Amino acid sequence: MPDSRVEGNFSVIIPVYNEAGAIEGVIRDFYEKVIKKIPNAKFIIAEDGSTDGTKEILNRLNKEIPFILISSRQRKGYAKAFRDGLSIARTELVFFSDSDGQHDPEEVFKLLKEVDSNDIVSGYKAHRRDPIHRVVLSRAYNFLIYLLFGLKMRDIDSGFKLIKKEVIDDILSGVTCMKYCVMSEFILKAYLNGYKIKEIPVSHCPRKSGKTGIFGLTSLPRIIAEVIKNLFEIKFSYIKHKSK
Repeated sequence: MPDSRVEGNFSVIIPVYNEAGAIEGVIRDFYEKVIKKIPNAKFIIAEDGSTDGTKEILNRLNKEIPFILISSRQRKGYAKAFRDGLSIARTELVFFSDSDGQHDPEEVFKLLKEVDSNDIVSGYKAHRRDPIHRVVLSRAYNFLIYLLFGLKMRDIDSGFKLIKKEVIDDILSGVTCMKYCVMSEFILKAYLNGYKIKEIPVSHCPRKSGKTGIFGLTSLPRIIAEVIKNLFEIKFSYIKHKSK
């Protein structure tokens, strides 16, 4: 069972876009394994203009399962949905999860054990179950982060993170640069502002349905170029700020 200090101080936020095949299982899993075990926990679903029936599933589930449903008529994009989702939370501890069902919600409690001595606890995918090109790109990307910023992480962009609200309040308004890897920008700017980050291994499963929308092979060259450009922008901005 969680520490009593978590009671009333914990939120789960899940951004959702076109996950009709997986979202019901994900929500039921989180509700049974996490929300029901933490008294007065907040459960927030930030739906982002889905067109595949996800909205209808969420509306049906909301009659049975108590969660706060924030729904958008039009697609805002992952970066804005990420920022909007985090800005909704009012509790001292905020857990952020992707909606694809590739993690075991119960492993939230592994992250909670580390939060007293850290500002952000991030789950990295142990035995990652992604296509090989994504595994290779992730390793190269995390190495580039290390070369540019000195931040050594296995999976900076992981969608399984526990974050203290004070970090969100301090950092989120300045997270405006990266369209495709907004979590990376958030973590980088938290790190550059002196917040303590710890990674721990969590289990990872293959996607239950659908596919990741933006990282198709045909779009990768353009996305990679933009992400690298964004990272250098963050680096130069930080150098400029430090030199003042």
